[in-house]
Amino acid sequence: MLKQIESLDLSKYKRFFAFGCSFTGYIWPTWADVLAAEMPHTEYYNFGKSGAGNSFIISRLVESNLKLNFNKNDLVIIMYSTFCREDRYISNQWQNPGNIFTQGFYDNEFVNKYADPKGYFLRDMNLMTTALGYYNNLLCDVIPLMSIPYNYQNENDPSILPIIEAYYDTKQSTPPSLLELEMNMQFLPHGHCYHWHNDKELFQDYHPGPMRYRNYLEKIGFPLTNRSLTSILEAEFKLKQTRTRNEIIQIFPDYTEGTKNYTNWW
Repeated sequence: MLKQIESLDLSKYKRFFAFGCSFTGYIWPTWADVLAAEMPHTEYYNFGKSGAGNSFIISRLVESNLKLNFNKNDLVIIMYSTFCREDRYISNQWQNPGNIFTQGFYDNEFVNKYADPKGYFLRDMNLMTTALGYYNNLLCDVIPLMSIPYNYQNENDPSILPIIEAYYDTKQSTPPSLLELEMNMQFLPHGHCYHWHNDKELFQDYHPGPMRYRNYLEKIGFPLTNRSLTSILEAEFKLKQTRTRNEIIQIFPDYTEGTKNYTNWW
């Protein structure tokens, strides 16, 4: 069932499940890891996957319930991703290349023929509305979050405004997005700069640092304590000392690809 953030008692849960894209499971701690730090005695499952779109996120949520049987002692939190993404299950694995307009998996012919921001928006609003009904029939507590505002990627298209109005209940089920409250509506520059492999040029990562995720959770009302603050300040300090992607992975070996252990269910 849907749960109000302000009424959370994080100490009561025995399992915590996080779902999303790379803003949920990445090479350094995210919002999900902030909450896991607040619940050190809780069994923690991070199903975040880089490049994942909302169809994958919702599919993985349903699969996880079927496999792991969510119950009244569980907390499930979803952070939805950007809309313009193509998730496909091909040859026994999920393909999640990220933004359809910047990825390298689908060729230009496919993108030019089938990629439509408004179409992706409609698809995902329908999926999220269906998921909203699904949450209300679960025994566990569920909180949906947004990485971006609903009009993102369609902000210059006035024809989506009546669509957003029609899906009012879905929109009201989530607090303001991470991009709005903590990133000033810009993906860059917010993340850490580092060298990718042996490249001489610095790579500007758009993913927020650990403290920005914690700041966001505080802004939307999560009851956070010094337990997560100490952990995340330490992670922030370590991240700032790194100069290459390999160093980041070595310092945070447990934070890469949250779904890596759960890809062979079928």
